[in-house]
Amino acid sequence: MLKKIRKYMKIGITILTIITIVSSIVGLLMLLDSLNLIDLGGLTEVSSGSFGTVTDAEIKDLLTMSDEEVWRGLTGGLLSEKPTETLPSNASQITAAVESQLETITVPTWAWENEGDTTNLNKVTKNRSIQVNKFLAKLWTAFFTDLYNADKNFVIAEGSIGCYRVDGTGYGQIGYRSAHTYGAAIDLNWYEDGNPYGSQQPYTKEEWEALPENHLKYQIIYVGSPIVEIAHKYTLLWGGEWNGTTKDIMHFSFVCDGKTRAERIQLFAN
Repeated sequence: MLKKIRKYMKIGITILTIITIVSSIVGLLMLLDSLNLIDLGGLTEVSSGSFGTVTDAEIKDLLTMSDEEVWRGLTGGLLSEKPTETLPSNASQITAAVESQLETITVPTWAWENEGDTTNLNKVTKNRSIQVNKFLAKLWTAFFTDLYNADKNFVIAEGSIGCYRVDGTGYGQIGYRSAHTYGAAIDLNWYEDGNPYGSQQPYTKEEWEALPENHLKYQIIYVGSPIVEIAHKYTLLWGGEWNGTTKDIMHFSFVCDGKTRAERIQLFAN
């Protein structure tokens, strides 16, 4: 009996020793990767948890691509640059190419416990599905997961999150010159008195802080807010930063906003 106990003890000690050695090696590798001395690719997490994991290497590769590489990625090789016309002659081909690449992702968001009671400021976690271009699926996943983790104040209202749509030619719409047509832009919390498209200028932080304590306040995107800072991390341009008097405060885009990838990378280098 004692011999069997000693045997099992030896086996247990051996297993524990192996686990300790492996854990030490993994820890060392992660440390070296964080210091940029090696590149572990998929082992380095930007955002993780039950909502998915995106690797630092994949995101970096995407963010440093040229305009041509991005457009080819968004359209399966069909385009190498943004169309100059609202309705180009090959519009149907573009739509078909993009729609063949659509993917639905699920991301975490903060939502209101009770949408109907605007004085109830209790928040809950809600997973929301978004149809995006699979070329940017990991970027959008990382963006929303970072936003969820970094800012528990920002709430996305029910039915007010969108990415892919074939943009029209009405007010504020630019057809095939729109990033939405390629699943490369998001709109959040679109309200005339909150985050509209038009001449209204975005709130400053001081103006935002002075707003009444209700649902609308925590759905508004303001200058210097955490969502804007996170957008810059992923080289997304906020419509509240557009030049001129017209702003699109609900809007964050990866392309189609007047800046080249090189200009964007430089703009958000820090």
